[in-house]
Amino acid sequence: MNTSRVYGVVGITVWLLIIGLATVIRFYRLGDPFMWTDEAFSVLLSRHSPAFIWVHTANDVHPPFYYELLHYWMKLWGDSPFAVRSLSAVMGVAAVVLGIWLAELVANRKVAMWAGVMLATLPIAVRYSQEARMYALMAVLLFASTIALLYWVRQPSKYRLLWVYVVLISASFYTHYFTVMCVIAHWVYLGILSAHGTHRPSLIRRLAWWLANASIVVAYSPWLFTLWNRLSTSDVANQTGSMGWIAGATIGTLPSAFWRALMATSGNTLFELLYYVVPLVVFILAIRLLLRDRSQHQFPCALVIYTYVPLLVVFLVSLILPMFMERYVFFALMGLPILIALLLDRVRPNVLKGGVILVVVALEFVGLHTVYSQREDLDGSRNRQDFPFEEIASYVAQSSTPGDRMVVDGGLWYFSVLYYNQSSIMPQLHRDIDSGLGSSTILIPSAAQVYISDLAFIPHGNCRVWWLGRKGIDVMFPDSWQQLSERSMGTMDLRLYQTASDPTGAGCPAPEPSNDTALRHRVKKIIAD
Repeated sequence: MNTSRVYGVVGITVWLLIIGLATVIRFYRLGDPFMWTDEAFSVLLSRHSPAFIWVHTANDVHPPFYYELLHYWMKLWGDSPFAVRSLSAVMGVAAVVLGIWLAELVANRKVAMWAGVMLATLPIAVRYSQEARMYALMAVLLFASTIALLYWVRQPSKYRLLWVYVVLISASFYTHYFTVMCVIAHWVYLGILSAHGTHRPSLIRRLAWWLANASIVVAYSPWLFTLWNRLSTSDVANQTGSMGWIAGATIGTLPSAFWRALMATSGNTLFELLYYVVPLVVFILAIRLLLRDRSQHQFPCALVIYTYVPLLVVFLVSLILPMFMERYVFFALMGLPILIALLLDRVRPNVLKGGVILVVVALEFVGLHTVYSQREDLDGSRNRQDFPFEEIASYVAQSSTPGDRMVVDGGLWYFSVLYYNQSSIMPQLHRDIDSGLGSSTILIPSAAQVYISDLAFIPHGNCRVWWLGRKGIDVMFPDSWQQLSERSMGTMDLRLYQTASDPTGAGCPAPEPSNDTALRHRVKKIIAD
């Protein structure tokens, strides 16, 4: 048999094994974690029509493309946890394939192989491939757009590559606003090429590049119009702290992001010197690679910029306006395994190189265990034992009687309760009405029935109320309420109350528009806006 054919068969076998590994790892225990707030919101919003999704995501912190795509995905496969997360799992596998492609384009097939292994087992990639959110889709679009850009840099006369770039970046802008960070990285890369004079005329000054970017703006303008029209007619100007769940940037922000990518935890339990030095060494070596890159198209430089420019820009902005979250810059963190493989390609002897790769992969497997046990600290616990909402929903459905009501304490659990609800009871949310921005936008059409600011508004008499809240949270219940039962379920507390000690009457009426005048006025104002 021809030697080249043998090597070709072996190479294909290796790639298939890596892709198979990535697939198994991403689909393994895909349905295990409970559907936490953001995932449940994704499903509840995507159950609506495409027109509803388009309008209401203008009030959310993310654009509509992922939700529109999930809408049709659910029509095909249903809305079970496994089904809705499988869209992200498929995107996660595609991201590994594109990462291998990018690595071979930037370096060589050997680098691509090691990068593929590390991408396949990268814990942060698995985490966001097992979540019904848009981050895996965003990574696919931005990996693909970067590949298209590099091919155009290599062959500037092939304008169709730029149009592929336009489509991919436009789709990514419709997926997540932080796409702008990747676009900044692309401009920085072309700027460096221009400074080094590797193309005449420089690519960044060519009309085709400017027309491509203008086309992205045109393609995005329908959404910008909807977004501006929606937000300019609401009271957004009076809303503060809309990103209040994000902590401010500190000296540990970037090292934590590095360790969360490799281990799915912040790494703050590591030896302090190791915690800071390892990310710093990788960064210094990356900058050294960037400065010494004298290749014609400087693709290694492009990889360094793709990985670090978004991280650094978001970090610097976060010193003033906190917005650094690993999921928002996940696409950039996906560049780390490729960059590590590229840096190791220059390491001699091979024993040392192999040892470092084994250590990295071993750390990643530790991180995978953390992900599968739902103990990562990326976005809080998704552990089903801690938050057994499916079990709670089943118990309420079996134990409830006609006329029962249910009140959930706090918006952090409300969407999960709605998703798992198996009874005919419409859960209510114990809090003042929200602004209608963010995830609360889908509650506004029925806000008068959903929100209940005061438990005293629930009718007295023969009315049973299921109360679900976090353990240890004190709530003032009306004096006339009589507690009938209490169950501790994970970290949640489920209680059943009778609203009067002498139950009489025909039961508790279903939630109607609130008799809270201030709340009704607020609902009317938000809907009118």
